[in-house]
Amino acid sequence: MTELQSNLWSFENIRFTLYESATTPRWRNPQRGALAALLAHWSLPRTTPALISLPTGTGKSAIALAAPFLMSAKRVLAVVPSIELRQQLSSAFCDLSLLQRIGAIDGGAPRVLELKARVQDWTDIDQYEVVVASPGTISPVHYIDSPPPADLFDLIIVDEAHHSTAPTWRAILEHFDQAKSVLLTATPRRLDGQRLPGEHVYHYPLRQALEEHIFKPIKPVIVDQAHWGTRDETDQAVLEAMVELLRTDEHKTSTLLVRAASRQRAAQLAEVYRAAGVDIEVLHSGLSAARQRQITSDLRSGRLRAVSVVGMLIEGFDLPSLRLLAYHDKHRSLPATAQLIGRLARVDDRYPQPSVLVTAKDIDVFPELQGVVRNLYGEDQDWATVLPGIIDDEIQNHRENREYARQFGDAPPDLALDAVQPLRRAVIRELRPRIDTTPRAFEDGVIHEDLRVGKALRGKLILYSGLNPAGTTLMVITESVERPAWHNAPGLDAPRYQLHLVSRRDATRTDRPDLLFVNVEDNGLGRDLLDLIDVRKRSDLADPGTLQAAFDSLTRQSVSSVGLRNNYGGSTGTTSYRMFAGKGVDRGLREVDTAYGSLGHAMIQVADDEGTFTAGVATAKGKYWETRYSALLRYEAFLDELAERYWFPPGAQTGQLLPQVNRGTRLTAWPIELPIAVELDPALIGMGWTIEDVGPLDALDFEADMVQPGRDRLVLRALIASEDTRRVVWTGELDLTAEATAVGDDLLVSRGYGVAVSLSDLLTDRPPTIFFGNGDTVHGSVIVNSRSTTRPLPNMEYSSLSWTGVDLEAETRKKAAENGKGRSIHEELETYLNGQPRRGRHRWIVHNDGGGEFADYVVIEIDGTAVSVGLWHAKYAGGKKASVRVIDLQEVVAQAIKSRRWITDPGFWTELGKRLTGASKPKATVVHGRISQLLVICGAADRADHLSFARSRPLVQGTVAIVQPGLSYKKHRAQLTAEKLSAVQVRDLLTVFHDSVLQVARPVMLCSS
Repeated sequence: MTELQSNLWSFENIRFTLYESATTPRWRNPQRGALAALLAHWSLPRTTPALISLPTGTGKSAIALAAPFLMSAKRVLAVVPSIELRQQLSSAFCDLSLLQRIGAIDGGAPRVLELKARVQDWTDIDQYEVVVASPGTISPVHYIDSPPPADLFDLIIVDEAHHSTAPTWRAILEHFDQAKSVLLTATPRRLDGQRLPGEHVYHYPLRQALEEHIFKPIKPVIVDQAHWGTRDETDQAVLEAMVELLRTDEHKTSTLLVRAASRQRAAQLAEVYRAAGVDIEVLHSGLSAARQRQITSDLRSGRLRAVSVVGMLIEGFDLPSLRLLAYHDKHRSLPATAQLIGRLARVDDRYPQPSVLVTAKDIDVFPELQGVVRNLYGEDQDWATVLPGIIDDEIQNHRENREYARQFGDAPPDLALDAVQPLRRAVIRELRPRIDTTPRAFEDGVIHEDLRVGKALRGKLILYSGLNPAGTTLMVITESVERPAWHNAPGLDAPRYQLHLVSRRDATRTDRPDLLFVNVEDNGLGRDLLDLIDVRKRSDLADPGTLQAAFDSLTRQSVSSVGLRNNYGGSTGTTSYRMFAGKGVDRGLREVDTAYGSLGHAMIQVADDEGTFTAGVATAKGKYWETRYSALLRYEAFLDELAERYWFPPGAQTGQLLPQVNRGTRLTAWPIELPIAVELDPALIGMGWTIEDVGPLDALDFEADMVQPGRDRLVLRALIASEDTRRVVWTGELDLTAEATAVGDDLLVSRGYGVAVSLSDLLTDRPPTIFFGNGDTVHGSVIVNSRSTTRPLPNMEYSSLSWTGVDLEAETRKKAAENGKGRSIHEELETYLNGQPRRGRHRWIVHNDGGGEFADYVVIEIDGTAVSVGLWHAKYAGGKKASVRVIDLQEVVAQAIKSRRWITDPGFWTELGKRLTGASKPKATVVHGRISQLLVICGAADRADHLSFARSRPLVQGTVAIVQPGLSYKKHRAQLTAEKLSAVQVRDLLTVFHDSVLQVARPVMLCSS
């Protein structure tokens, strides 16, 4: 082992002079205080790291150089985060000239290793007293197989210690845990709230440095050009401002530094200044040592007053006369910029004139300068007084936000409320007027007991809950543990934190509703939260039309995304929601794209004083959002602006978005027309939902009826239908907010091994789509009418029969036999279907009457790759003769609408095969065609030379037909001309049938002549 220098780091070798004069620099107060605190900390037998925090530019480097003397260290490890700082600190240790200049030591220097790569042999370090390295080269995490000796160093110095929470940094302190260590930083607290390791033994505030005149404020001169010019024009503007300062009497002894980003650029700028009459030289590390010394000597003596510099960290370039800085090019790192500003801010009695920084307010330098001030402000808020006026508005906003956040109350140590930045989004609800004076939580300044810290909210632990003093915003922060889906063990479990905000805005006019803004990530948790504060059942989702008007009032630059909801719902294989994306997408939508759709969501680009952002709206969900995060106080202002736009939307400056598309409106009363069909949400169909003791959910029929005498509730019934009977298994009610409640006993629904939920809760979460005879469609709490004007009979295929010898009141053979008045409708329909021209090489006619049927008759035709499926729904008449009776069509239209899903459902063929073999009900019977072939096609029988449709899933051409001999086509046309009520209602029923089926199949009506 190489012998180390004896007594190099002896405490007796360092001196501490108490005062500093203008001619001879000495220790500064922050340095003396830090070294004294460090000496006191190390006087006790402990190895806890000592954390010292001093403002940038007050002398942390000298503390790092002096620390080994305090403990008579043998070998020192200095850890820095960057190559630039590694080079700087290595140079400083090599000759200790900084300590020599202040008279702290007489001479001597350690052997220094600047570690640029990872160590191959740890004995190579033995000969050095100082190793300067980054975590990338020295951290034990990189040496799993050959870790460094734990006693290799007896002193660890960590510069820029706010990095020390990172794993590679932390591993250094943990591995060399027997060594003494000192952590140097400008801030004892990270912006992300993480605590730094060690004991905080000393902090010197920047304000104290200003009061003791160690620092002085810098006057910024920002050249604000009306239009961004070329780089030469920008340079010229900075030059002119700087030349004007150089000519003043107060700056006749000032030295000017021109900051350049490269040697070539430094030379170019020097030429520009020389042309303006400024005597200036270029200084960079590429010059010879003699030339660098000559320029430095001329600057210190005053013979040279200006220098164009690349790299501010050149040794010996700390000029007391430096009072002017032309900041043409930005630095690439915060430390270098901060050091530059710190040197400009240092006080020297010989140069009392103000320090001035000149730069251009352009897209490069000035924003970077603002960024530096923001970062320094994050370290120590008094940095804003060093460069006043650069981010004054931000500073004021930050202070106001911090004061506002404090008003929510105390928070856990790791939670900084002033750092909370919610996403600008909200589900808007209108509060109904209160009808009593009972105090309610949150609105009256009271937090519900179940929202207190430590309680659980939907399985998540409440980490924090608080109210602002006005009682208008409730903040709840929850913590939960999440595990990666691909890791079935607790080792990678990690906490997840979620922010939930509920805010209220009281209307300023009696004709406007009070508003509630709900900002949560989990909709289920949001419902529980609203229930606890007693507002969900006495509030309604925002009116879609009003919210859309508020959204349209934004001055949009372009439209990037539009979503259209299918007014007639959707099913497997059909589109329930269509999305169109791309810049300016709204200008390319055709009528065929928007037909039978209502606006589901829209996303636009908007520009304001804060910049460009994306705004979005989903009116049916009452949701508005922006792609921006804001401090709490700015979030409150965002809600104020949103509430004002909702109450009083200004005119759309750029025109209404997609005026041809229906917006829908809030459901305030159920339509007068009776409901004709109820269709489950597509997410509940074919997904394995099963009702205990009943069977598959999607095998049930649902029907609706009005509750009399009011129009605020709708009765829902779930039925099991057989050939002759319909048994009600569940009854419930839907209110105008789309909340379902059971009337009597509820049913339990589950999927797989999941937890069972009540049918009423499931229908609340996934509301059904309800069709009414007048064309109204209700989904959730939104009602849409796709027909804005009265229309004639829909343009679909009408056919008529004489139905001679048919008992119109007998649908089935069994019923016809009981009546004894003629053949059944089914018999006549079979004859009609079999007599139609074939559209394919193969044809099958399948009878499937019964509860959960495809249709009374299914017609399948195949010609090569062309496949067609027809679903024919027949219903008996309400009288002996054909007429125009609404009751004749209500049930059959509902069945036809709901059956359309089978046209595009790839599971149709498998299910048909099961029904043909009796494995599923109702049983299907082939009345025309070879059943053996059809079983192969359906995958119910194997044949090597034929591929089943259950696997190949062909594209199907569909037909959905209504067969009602009780409707007279001629009488209906005549009565419709006379505007007879029953004829109008029948027309409306047929129109709903046509519009809902047309998207997937050819609608057909078979009636009487």
